[in-house]
Amino acid sequence: MKAPDLRGTLTPVFEPASGSQLVRHVYDSITFRLRLGQAEIPDGLTAKLRTTLGQARELNEAIVESVENDERIVPNGGWVDRPMEREGAEWFFRYSLEEVGHFHATAYIEDAAGFQHWPCGGNLSITVQPHHIRFGNTIYCAFTRLFGATKTTACAAIPDLPDAAVQLEKAGWNITPPSGTLRDLKAELPHVFNRLNCKWLHLLPVNPSPTTPDTRMGRYGSPYATLDLTSIDPTLVEFDCEATGVDQFIELADETHRLGGYLMLDLVINHTGWGSYLQEHFPNYFRKSDEGKFESPGAWGTVWEDLVELGMEDSQLWIHLADAFLIWCRRGVDGFRCDAGYKVPMPVWRYIVAKVRLEFPDTVFLLEGLGGGWSETESLLTEGGMQWAYSELFQEFKPQQVSGYLDHVIKQGERIGPLVHYSETHDNNRLAKRGREWSLMRNRLSALTSVNGTFGFTCGVEWLADQKIDVHGCAGLNWGAEGHIIEELATLNKLLNSHPCFAGGTTLTRLSSKDSPILAVLRLSVNGDELLALVNLDIEEPHSIELELPDRWTSATDLLGQAAGLADCQSIRLAKGAAICLQHTPPKSKMNPKAERLGQLLDQASDAENYPNIVRWTIADSTRIALVPYGHQLLFEHTAPFRVSAENTTMCDADYYTQNSQPVSDKHYAVLNFRASGTRYDIVFISFGETTKRTKATVQYLDKDLDSKFIRHAYSTETHPLVGLLTNGVGGMLRMHERMGRITSKYDCVLAANLDDSVPVDRWVMAKRMRCWVKVNGFLFDLNSSLDGKLQAGNRLVWVYEIPSRENQQFVDELHVIAEIRDGKNAVDFWFHFETEQPSVVAEITVRLDLEDRSFHGETHLDDSAVDHFRRATSHLENGVGFEFQPHPDRRLEARADCGEYYAEEEICRNIPHPIESSRGQTAQGDAYSPGWFTLPVSNTKMAHLAIVVNEPMLDVNERTATSFRSPENEIPPRLDYLCERMNTFIVRRGRGKTIIAGYPWFLDWGRDTLIAVRGLIANAQVETATSIIERFAAFEKGGTIPNAIFGDDDSNRETSDAPLWLAIAIEELADQTDETFYGQAIDGAGRTYRDVVLSIAKHYREGTANGIAMDPESMLIFSPVHFTWMDTNHPAGTKREGYPIEIQALWIRLLGQAGKLDPGERWQLMLGQAQESLAKFYWCENRSWLADCLLAKPGQSAAQAKVDGNLRCNLLIAVSLGVVDEHLAKRSVLAAIRHLVVPGAVRSLAPLPSAQPHPVEHNGQLLNDPASPYWGHYEGDEDTRRKPAYHNGTAWTWFLPQLCEAILRAWPNDDKATKAAKSYLSSSALLLKEGCAGQLPEILDGDAPHQQRGCDAQAWAMSELIRVLNQID
Repeated sequence: MKAPDLRGTLTPVFEPASGSQLVRHVYDSITFRLRLGQAEIPDGLTAKLRTTLGQARELNEAIVESVENDERIVPNGGWVDRPMEREGAEWFFRYSLEEVGHFHATAYIEDAAGFQHWPCGGNLSITVQPHHIRFGNTIYCAFTRLFGATKTTACAAIPDLPDAAVQLEKAGWNITPPSGTLRDLKAELPHVFNRLNCKWLHLLPVNPSPTTPDTRMGRYGSPYATLDLTSIDPTLVEFDCEATGVDQFIELADETHRLGGYLMLDLVINHTGWGSYLQEHFPNYFRKSDEGKFESPGAWGTVWEDLVELGMEDSQLWIHLADAFLIWCRRGVDGFRCDAGYKVPMPVWRYIVAKVRLEFPDTVFLLEGLGGGWSETESLLTEGGMQWAYSELFQEFKPQQVSGYLDHVIKQGERIGPLVHYSETHDNNRLAKRGREWSLMRNRLSALTSVNGTFGFTCGVEWLADQKIDVHGCAGLNWGAEGHIIEELATLNKLLNSHPCFAGGTTLTRLSSKDSPILAVLRLSVNGDELLALVNLDIEEPHSIELELPDRWTSATDLLGQAAGLADCQSIRLAKGAAICLQHTPPKSKMNPKAERLGQLLDQASDAENYPNIVRWTIADSTRIALVPYGHQLLFEHTAPFRVSAENTTMCDADYYTQNSQPVSDKHYAVLNFRASGTRYDIVFISFGETTKRTKATVQYLDKDLDSKFIRHAYSTETHPLVGLLTNGVGGMLRMHERMGRITSKYDCVLAANLDDSVPVDRWVMAKRMRCWVKVNGFLFDLNSSLDGKLQAGNRLVWVYEIPSRENQQFVDELHVIAEIRDGKNAVDFWFHFETEQPSVVAEITVRLDLEDRSFHGETHLDDSAVDHFRRATSHLENGVGFEFQPHPDRRLEARADCGEYYAEEEICRNIPHPIESSRGQTAQGDAYSPGWFTLPVSNTKMAHLAIVVNEPMLDVNERTATSFRSPENEIPPRLDYLCERMNTFIVRRGRGKTIIAGYPWFLDWGRDTLIAVRGLIANAQVETATSIIERFAAFEKGGTIPNAIFGDDDSNRETSDAPLWLAIAIEELADQTDETFYGQAIDGAGRTYRDVVLSIAKHYREGTANGIAMDPESMLIFSPVHFTWMDTNHPAGTKREGYPIEIQALWIRLLGQAGKLDPGERWQLMLGQAQESLAKFYWCENRSWLADCLLAKPGQSAAQAKVDGNLRCNLLIAVSLGVVDEHLAKRSVLAAIRHLVVPGAVRSLAPLPSAQPHPVEHNGQLLNDPASPYWGHYEGDEDTRRKPAYHNGTAWTWFLPQLCEAILRAWPNDDKATKAAKSYLSSSALLLKEGCAGQLPEILDGDAPHQQRGCDAQAWAMSELIRVLNQID
């Protein structure tokens, strides 16, 4: 059925009224309504709100880009449609205002035919102002110069000079008497903020001004004759070897904020002083007459000849000006007085404000537009983005003038924003010139009639100073005089700062007639409070006023303390110059939407039952890089007021956020919402306690997930220096840097061979380093130092060097060096290829190999006999290009090229630095021997091939070829495939089966590490490989134990209580991946099955193993001997954990469940229930809200007799991720881990908190740590006294980050927010994959920022756990 044609029949009415203008504040809400002016509502109608609200950043960015890219602003940009909700005969949309700016809104109805029906009238305009200026904007205007020695005097602005100085001045000398400084003013800030109760400090300009007589007016010069917009006038600065003028300005800003105030700076941009920086460097920015002379500005018939007027035609000037505003914001300025702002075109201000808003959205702009027309003011306070403008009340005196102007102020305050009542300005005569009564009356008039409490006065008003402020001089302030009005002003300011009737949304109504000598204004707040302000404008005579007031006013009291009440509500008499402010009922609590919003956020953050999208930050977190998952808010918390800023300078456009704290209950809070995911922000946290303290920190706003885009970064050194790792499947490796020939560790090598034919053993380094040079067109390029290359690191390594080979060097050719390691062989191949558009050009590569002959844990030190040994062991190949090196009958290296020449000319390389070992307290250097060099010709059509083998038959170098390198995209596989390729790096041969190397460059295969790592292979369906590995370790099981470490064929080290339990988990997961028949498969010659092994572990743990593992028969929990867990450092024992460690119990509970299924006739299920109950009973720390790490006990002690070690460690995550913990306890424990343990890509092993149980670490009778604070944030230095105490007491472990993410999924199984958070936390692994060892995860990081990678830089279980949990999440 065709929809009816309703065109012209519907007349929507929009509310608030179309075409109107509103002023609101951040955290207000506004309800939009759309109704039809008819009784019957046709079917099929929908309504939408069309608005730019919520688009502040997009709008500001569009303005900025239009100027900086010289583009036109797109008309109607930023508009979005939002569906309105139907309610009876109307539609509505309730909007919470979150952003500062000038916005528009309208709405329309869409009928069933798709036709849109719009209301009559223009768009609604909404100016949203910062929350902190909704009330109490009392301003103290300070001229810094006046706070020096003349402050206490009543001298004129230009005082007399001593006779000697007068003579010098007459002779043409430049005399500038001493005056006040920024520190002088800073010393008086308690007077401004504490005694006077002001909220804003307004500074006249602090920039330098001309000093030569011809360019300076007056004796001091005008601060408005600015020479440099961002510099500080030296005369305002104390000489201090430790603090610059900028530093002293920041001191002033910090003290202002510490005292609870805000800082406004007068910044002049429509003119400069003569000889300014802009005039000297950019004279084209200035206005010139037809004769080519610079022009001076003026107003009211006066020309200011010490100034030069800027033109605003060049947008580059706009950019320069905006940068100045931003610089001052970064120094602590909260707002700007825009001197003669009407002389600067609106588009310029719009751009400047937009640019500032992107970084400092709460910045206030006060327009000084006294010489301009109202149209300019209205334009600047709306489209221009400003908040306030100067009121002209200070120059209105007669009742008719005052009343008429206040009507204007009230009307415009509701439409475009407050007009600030300054009782007097630096341009006017002093109020006190007419006496105390006049000054007091005018100040009260300005304050009591202000919109949002926007009231200001100039320094000295409080002291009744009567000398006019001349900006070219230094008038006295009468400071400290007995006659003053300090208490009266303080009372006014306190009233404006605290009473709801001076807050945003208050309605002002003039009750008096226009010509009444008594002005009467009724103030009605948004929550119904009332104040009646009455001011007798006549200081010569008392007057009466007749008002019709309700009876409730008879009980009114004067909040200024001058009247006890009203005897008659009809007739009110005021003494001459008197002012009263009447209140009949105490006000309701002043609404604070920001505090309410923060309170809601705190409630959300404290609700563990629903996953909170909030990350809390305190000063303690400054020692780590805090992670903020995508879509989360960052909540800052402190005991004192503070200001926090976050800046990212790594993006093309700087991304900057700043917030002031808000008190809630007994603490202070602020919230930041980031927008650029995958971005690191520098935090500056300024706390304002008894002193001001700056704390620097870093936070990382994470990506949504581990996206494939990270692979390009992990693959290439385009952004980070990398180490490339290749392995051969039998334990050998190549390990080289992005800079050819670079060595940072003794483990760096061209080839470290595994010399055993069957099992992994200590690698043997024979080729340490390869150094290369290339000669093209007669030019020699050093690939080892002077020419930077990019390393592409995947299944092969490719170095890409750009080489200028043409005469004009306009284009570059590329040299590619490709490295591959042969699978199953101790053999490395290098290919050299020259990519050029000049076929005739041949490049000559020079290659030197530096040799060693040592275990990879040793060093080479070449004395004379060692050099002779290398010489005797090295010989030229008889057939081919190259050499052989045979230092021992069991070790032979051959290096052979397929072209070029080999020259036998030795080089002894001594003291090659090993900075990584140096940081570990080990030998800091080693030597190497180079027997000679190769010269290899390469071209666009011919690769050169160099092969290096150890104990392998050399293949014909002409038989092996390499695919040329084209681009990274051609070599990068999909995300999970890439990670699995990197994981395969660790899988090596062990006899007829497989095992997993725990980590490169120095670990072999460890039982625990292998069995944790194999879980990732199982999850990724690599069943055959996983079965081979598990079979090897299941065959090792004996009496419930398996080897902890295997050295060749030696499996005697069985000091582990968790490895057998991890074996049972791996068997269970492999059976789940295949089928239940897996348990019945035979694993060794004795005919045992996987079922037999699992039950053997369970039974021996229950009955006790030969190495001391035993079950407590009361609690059914497992006792573990000292250093038997994965936290197993010894000599000294950094984490003994003797007793009942939590992860052992979690693994045991999982084993009990598994055994119960395999052997239902036993008591396994009863034991399972008791063990679960004991875990909840003994491990939960109610006072700390997390699971304890261990029940400390000696052999034979029960769990009930043990001491609870309540220190927060990462091990509780294993208990949660294995699903053995009650959901409520799991949630709170995971939140504790997030709060204190997580860092980028890893989880700390211990929280940096006061110890719940003293944890001493001793070595040879010496106490190495603080038992009450055992956290150790850096892993470096001597092994026994520095690194071992840190290894499990603060270092962050990468294999635990996936555990954390899995624990989040377990704790909140059906919470979409939790799933997204887990994905985002997991994405922080990308930060490590693209640093250090390319595409690999390191073993550990420092627990403290910047979280330097430590230990092995390629760790198997970290990569495997990442793959396993990724498979779960995906």
